Amino acid sequence: MESIRTINAAVNLIRGHRQYEQHVNEDEENSSDNVVTGNRERTDVPFIIVQAVSLAALAAFIGYCMVTGDIERITVGHDNCGNVCGKVNSFNVENAEICKAEDMTDKPLFLVSSHACVETCPSGYERFGRRCLSSEHRVTHDSIFDSIGRDFQICTPDIVGLTFLALTFSFVIFLILRYLTAAFVWTVLFGVLFACAALTGFFWYLTETTEGLTPLAIISSIFTIILILVVLVLRRRIELVIQLLKEAGKSITAVPMLLLQPLLTCVALGVAAIAWVYFTLWIESTGSVREIYSGQIVFYKNGLYHFIRWYNLFIMLWMIQFIYGCQNMIIAGTVSRWYFTRNKAALGNPMLTSVSTMLRYHLGTISFGSLLVALVQILRVALRSCRRFQRYLLFLCCLCCVTSRIDECMNYIESFLKYLTRNAYIVTSIHGTEFIKSGTKAFKLILENVLQIAVINSVGDFVLVLSKVLIVVATLLVGVALTQNNVHINNRWAILLLVGAVAYLIAHCFITIYEMAVDTIFICFCEDCEMNDGMTRPYYMSHSLMEFVEKSRTVLNIKSQENVIDNPAVVAI
Repeated sequence: MESIRTINAAVNLIRGHRQYEQHVNEDEENSSDNVVTGNRERTDVPFIIVQAVSLAALAAFIGYCMVTGDIERITVGHDNCGNVCGKVNSFNVENAEICKAEDMTDKPLFLVSSHACVETCPSGYERFGRRCLSSEHRVTHDSIFDSIGRDFQICTPDIVGLTFLALTFSFVIFLILRYLTAAFVWTVLFGVLFACAALTGFFWYLTETTEGLTPLAIISSIFTIILILVVLVLRRRIELVIQLLKEAGKSITAVPMLLLQPLLTCVALGVAAIAWVYFTLWIESTGSVREIYSGQIVFYKNGLYHFIRWYNLFIMLWMIQFIYGCQNMIIAGTVSRWYFTRNKAALGNPMLTSVSTMLRYHLGTISFGSLLVALVQILRVALRSCRRFQRYLLFLCCLCCVTSRIDECMNYIESFLKYLTRNAYIVTSIHGTEFIKSGTKAFKLILENVLQIAVINSVGDFVLVLSKVLIVVATLLVGVALTQNNVHINNRWAILLLVGAVAYLIAHCFITIYEMAVDTIFICFCEDCEMNDGMTRPYYMSHSLMEFVEKSRTVLNIKSQENVIDNPAVVAI
C-alpha cells in the first residue's frame, strides 16, 4: 500500500513537472507580453477629458444657435424682410419702416428670382422642392437629372459587376504584394527608369528639329542619371522595403478582420461630416434682424457667432484626426501583437484585443495627437482666410504674401506632425506609454533610421499609390468597354465617375491598411533589433527577414552576431 502511494506521488510529481515545463514553453513561445505591454495604465487622460468638455461646449453653442436661429431660413428661404416662407414668423426689427414679422403659412413657396414668398409658382416658373425656379433652368436640370437617373437604372447590373470587379482587382493586388512583392516593386522602379530614359531620348530627338529644347534634354538626362544612381546606391534599402511589404502582407493575411476596419472609419467620417454640415446650417441661420435700408434686412452676426463658426470647424478637424488616429492605433496594435508573437498559431484575435486596449487605455493619447494636428490645420485655414481681404488694402496684400509663405511652412509641419503622431501611436500600442514619451521615442527612431524611412516613404508609398491607380484604371477600362456600345446611355461620364469613385474607395480601404502595417512593422523591426541580439535574446522577426538582415547588417547599421540564422529559437513564418 505504501509503495502504491509512493508511485502515485511520483506520477503526480512528473505530471506537475511536465505541466510546468509546458506552461513555461507556452510563455516563451507567446512572450509578446515582454514587448507588447500587457499591464497598462490609462495614458493622457486629461486630453480625453478636454475633448469631452469641448464637445459638450459645442453642443451648448449649437443649442444656443437653435434657440436664436432658424434653419429654415437656409433650407426653405426667406423674403427680403426675413420672413421664412410657410410659417408664422416672430421677430422684432428696431426702427423698421416697412419690414415686420408676418404669417406666411399661406405662402409656402420661395420665389428665388425676387426673394419673395408666394402661394403658387407664377407663370414661367416650376416648383423644385419648396422653391420656384425659372422653367428654363428647371427643364435643363430635370432633363439632366432624369437622363442620369435613367442611365443609372439601365447600368445598375454593370455598376454592381464593376464594384465586385474592383474588389477582385484589389484582392489580386493584395496577392501580388503578398507573394510577388519583389517582382512588383522592381517592375515599378524599372518602369519609371525606362519611362524617364525614353522621355530623355525623345527630348534629344526633338532637339534635332526644334530649337530651345537642348536645356530641357540636358536636365532630363541629369535627372535620369541621378535616379539610376539613387536606385543602385539604395538597392539594399529598397530590398528592406520589399521585405517589410512581405511582412505586412503576412500580418494582414493572419488577421483578415483588418480589411473591415477602414469601412468603419468611412462610416465614422461620414457621420462626422453630416453632423458638421447640420451644425453649420444652424450657425449660419442665426443672427439678429436688422434693416439696412427700407424694405431690406440682414441677419447680423456678432462676434460670438463668428467664434462659434470657427469653433465648429476646429472641432470637426479634431474629430476627423481623432477618427484616423483610432484607425491607426487599432492597426498598429494588431500588427505589433502579430509581430511580437512567436507562435502565430496561438495568436488569438489581436484586432479585438487592440480595440479593447485602445478604448480602455489610449483614447487620451489619440486625443492629444489629433489635437496637435487639428491646431495646425485650423491655423492654416485662418492664414488662408486673410487672402480674401487682399483687394481692399495694400498692406493686407503684403500680409497675405507673407502668410502664404507661412502657410507653405505650416503644410510641411502638418505633414511631419501627422507622420510623427502615426509613429507615436505605434510606440504607444507596443509599450503603452503616453504621447510625449511615445513621440520622443518615435522621433529618435526616425532620426536614427532617417535614410531607411526616406526610402520606405518614397518607394513604398509610390508602389502603394500606384497600386491604387492600377485598381481604379483597370476598373474604368472595363467600364468603358462595357458602356461604349450601349446606345441607350446618354451620360457615360456619370456612370464612369461613380464607378471610379467606388473603385478608389475600395482600393483605398485595402492600401490604407498596407501603409500603416508597413510603418508598424518597421517600428517593430527597429525595436526588435534594439532589444535583441539573436543569441541570448532571440529575434521576433521572421526567418526571411532575418536572412535579409544578416546580409545587410553594414547597410542597416545593425550589430553583427554570429550564427543568428541557425538559432533554433527563431520560428519561420
